[in-house]
Amino acid sequence: MAIFMRIMFVIIIIIMLLSLVLAPAAGAVACGATAARVLARGEGGPYQVSFGVLPEQPSLGYVRLVATVCDKTTGQPVSDAQVTFVPTNPQGVKGAPIFALNKFSGQEEYSAELAMKQPGTWSYQVMVKGALGDVALESPVEVKAPPVSEALASQVFLLVNVVLLCGGLYIAWTIRRKMAMAAQRQKASS
Repeated sequence: MAIFMRIMFVIIIIIMLLSLVLAPAAGAVACGATAARVLARGEGGPYQVSFGVLPEQPSLGYVRLVATVCDKTTGQPVSDAQVTFVPTNPQGVKGAPIFALNKFSGQEEYSAELAMKQPGTWSYQVMVKGALGDVALESPVEVKAPPVSEALASQVFLLVNVVLLCGGLYIAWTIRRKMAMAAQRQKASS
């Protein structure tokens, strides 16, 4: 058994090393690439800006707004810009500016996380201010009501946990009962 375990260990190590050697090298990601679903792209002055949202289909709850800012001529990331998102709700009321930070992902990616409490078509103005100039870009964001109510989701979660707990208790009870019966048999035979 020990020889078999050593052979398996060596095989696993060889597979891991081969995967490192044979894996394609990750090339440089183009500036502006983001995991967010891009809703709008624009160029202004020296900048190329894209605006997106995570998750791809935003619903009530937390949403991350993402803007990428790149130098239009060189394609290099711009990490010293000030990016602000200005929301307009579905009724047309403009909200307070939301300042984006660029500490979560690449140098060019600025994001802000916010809680969406109202469904409908929101409009976001993305304003970029930098040493080389300013850019403004506007895009709609459709926020949908969640398909399952939170109360129903909580009830399902609670039900699943109760079923799992009951199943675990039943298994423990069955094992304990079998152990007690085996102990009684052993006591009776001695």
